[in-house]
Amino acid sequence: MNKKELTSMLEEGLKIEEEIVPIYAMHINNTLFLSGLDKDKQDMIRDILNLLKKESEYHRAAYLNLLEKVRGDNRDVY
Repeated sequence: MNKKELTSMLEEGLKIEEEIVPIYAMHINNTLFLSGLDKDKQDMIRDILNLLKKESEYHRAAYLNLLEKVRGDNRDVY
């Protein structure tokens, strides 16, 4: 894989982390509001979604770190 291909893949992963997870979480929160689930179950689901958000932020930082390293590297084969 060359530098351009790897950079493209990393940028796509970053895009997913930045766009998809927040949309998914928002949709679930809106659905919870109308779900009729008891408060304890709603709180448990929110806790899980907050964990997903936290992990997504970690993944975003990892993608940014990798992108910086690849862009700064003189190699073109990975």
